[in-house]
Amino acid sequence: MPGNVIANFILLKNELQNKGPFRTNWPHYGKLGKNKFHCHIKANKWVVCWEQRNKKELILNIYFAGSHEDANKIYKK
Repeated sequence: MPGNVIANFILLKNELQNKGPFRTNWPHYGKLGKNKFHCHIKANKWVVCWEQRNKKELILNIYFAGSHEDANKIYKK
C-alpha cells in the first residue's frame, strides 16, 4: 500500500477503536452481512473490511485491507 493509503488505514482503525463499527463518514461504507462492514480508504482502489465480534465490549476484527480486486475474493467466500 502507498503511504497515503496506509495513513488512511490508520485513521480508520483509530475511528473504529474510538467510535465503533458504523463509519458512515467513509466512502462506500456498507454492510457485507451480519455484523460485517467495509469502506474504501482511497478512491475505488483500497478497501478495508471488518466485523463486530462482540457488541457488549466492542470487539472488532479487521480481516482485510488491500486492493479492491483482492477484496472481491473475500466477498465471494
